[in-house]
Amino acid sequence: MIWKHRFNFFFSIALSFSLLLFVLSGASFAEGLKIAIVTSPNDVHDGGFNESNYNGAMSFVKDNPDSALTVIQETTGDPAECVKVVSEVAADYDVIICVGFQFAGISEPAEDNPDVKFILVDTWPSDENGNTVSVGNINAMTYREEEGGFFAGVAAALSTKTNKVAVVNGIAFPTNVNYQYGFMSGVNYANKHYGTKAQIVELASYSGTDINGQNVGGNIH
Repeated sequence: MIWKHRFNFFFSIALSFSLLLFVLSGASFAEGLKIAIVTSPNDVHDGGFNESNYNGAMSFVKDNPDSALTVIQETTGDPAECVKVVSEVAADYDVIICVGFQFAGISEPAEDNPDVKFILVDTWPSDENGNTVSVGNINAMTYREEEGGFFAGVAAALSTKTNKVAVVNGIAFPTNVNYQYGFMSGVNYANKHYGTKAQIVELASYSGTDINGQNVGGNIH
C-alpha cells in the first residue's frame, strides 16, 4: 500500500482560516478582496498540495462573495522565476497566496508592495543567502510534517495485506524528508507495538539526499 503525502481536508481549512485572520488583521477594505493564488509548477487541479490550497482559498471567497480569486501558474518550478511572477502581479492584488518552497524568496516584492498581504505556504521567507527573514506583510505557514507522516505510517502498517508499504513524496526538500522519516517511524512503531510485520519498500533508483547531503532512501522520488 502506498500512501501519498497530502493534507487535503485539514490543509484547506487551515489555509482558509489563516487567510481570513491575516487579511482582517491590520487592514480594512471598502470593497471585496482581489486575491491571487500562485502555484508552481503544477496547477490548482493536481489532486494534492496545490488543489488543497486552492480549495482553502475558495472557501474564503464563498463566504465573502464580493471577493475574487485569480489563479496564476508558474510552470518552470525555478525559484527565481517564481519570485519574478509574484513581482509582476503584486501591485494588482490585495492578497497573494504563494504555494510552496519555491516562493521563499518573495521578501523583496513584499517589501516593495507594503499594502499587499502575502500568504506563504509551507516555507519561511528567506534572503538571497537562504537566511530566514521577517517581513511584516508576509504570513508564513509551516507544518510538523513528521507527525502526519507518523500516523500515515501506522495506518499503512495496520492496513496492508502484503506486508509491504511505501510512501511517495516529492524531491528531497526538508518538508518531504520530515514526512518520510515520520512515515518510517510510524511503520516501525506499529511493528513494535501492534504486532504488524510491515516492510518499507525502497527503490534505490529513486533515492535522494537531504539538505545535509545524507541519503534518504528510495521512498523519495
